[in-house]
Amino acid sequence: MPIDLDGNEYTRGVLYSEWKRLRGIKRNKLACAVCAGTAVLFVSLAALLLMVIANFISLFLVGTSLDDSGMLASRAHPFMYGATIATFAGAMNFIFFYVSVPITWAAISFSVGRLVHRKIQSKWAYLRWMTIWGAILVGTTCIIAGAMAAADQNTAIGASWALFGGIGTGLLIGAVAGFANGWLFILILRPQTQLKARTTEIADAF
Repeated sequence: MPIDLDGNEYTRGVLYSEWKRLRGIKRNKLACAVCAGTAVLFVSLAALLLMVIANFISLFLVGTSLDDSGMLASRAHPFMYGATIATFAGAMNFIFFYVSVPITWAAISFSVGRLVHRKIQSKWAYLRWMTIWGAILVGTTCIIAGAMAAADQNTAIGASWALFGGIGTGLLIGAVAGFANGWLFILILRPQTQLKARTTEIADAF
C-alpha cells in the first residue's frame, strides 16, 4: 500500500482524490465568460480603429477623408461600400450582445478553453486560436453586411466586390479583436504558470 512522506498509508481512492484535486485548473471558466463579454467591446473598438486608420490613409494619399471623398456611401465604389457597412455593423455589434455573447462563449469554451486541459502552455497557441475564432465569428456575421451591400449593386461584378469587401473587413475586424481578447484570456488564465505548478504538485504528491 502506498505511503506518504509522513509514513501514513494511502488507499488508492485517496491518491486518486488527491490527484484529481491537484489537476484542477483555476479561472478557466472565468476567462471564457469574461472574454465572451469583452469580445463585443473589442470588436467595436477594432471597427472604430479601422475607421480611423482608413481615414488617415485617405488623408495622406488623397488629401481628403473617406467621408468627404464620398467613397464610404457611394455605390460607385462597391468594395468600400461593402467594407463600410461591415465596419458600421462591427462598431454597433453590442446592440445584439444577447446573441453574440452566448455564441462567443460557446466558441471559446469548446476551443481555446480546452487548450489548457491538453497541457498546452505556449501563449501563441491561445492567441492564434482566439484570432482564428474572432475572424470566423465576425467574418461569418459580416456576410449579411456584404450581402446587403451587394444587393444595392447593379452588376454582378459590383455585387461580388461589395460582398468581398464586407466579408474581408469582417475577417480583419474579428482577427484584430480576437488577438486582443486572447491577451486578456492569457492574463486571466495564466496557463503556463498554472500548468507548471500543477506538474510540480502532482509529482510531489506521488
